[in-house]
Amino acid sequence: LEQEVQKLNEEISATQQEVTFLSTYMDHEYSVKSVQIANHTRQLQQVKDKQQEELDNLFEMRKKALDSLCDMIREKEKEILQSLMIKIQQPCETRLRQKAQNSQNMQKSMVFLQDVSGKGRPGSVCEGEAKR
Repeated sequence: LEQEVQKLNEEISATQQEVTFLSTYMDHEYSVKSVQIANHTRQLQQVKDKQQEELDNLFEMRKKALDSLCDMIREKEKEILQSLMIKIQQPCETRLRQKAQNSQNMQKSMVFLQDVSGKGRPGSVCEGEAKR
């Protein structure tokens, strides 16, 4: 019976030590750990917020850079198309000017020939040509 009492006393003593440890932990360390956990949680959220802000800034910078590049490409395309248009039109324009000059020369020659041949006289060269 004494052995059982001693064994129970040892168990009671061990249980009291455990209760004392847990009580001390709950009173002191738990509150400290709880505050540390709250601080770490807050710091983690701040880091996440800062990272999201940086990502948003990077996205905005990327968008601005892409918009700028698109504008540069459009401007370059416009310059190239204008240059090509000028290169294509220039030979045609030269030929058109030459044809216009030839047409003016032809009209002057016709007027001169009409004046020389006696414009409006019956049997004139121009009337004969017109009847054909």
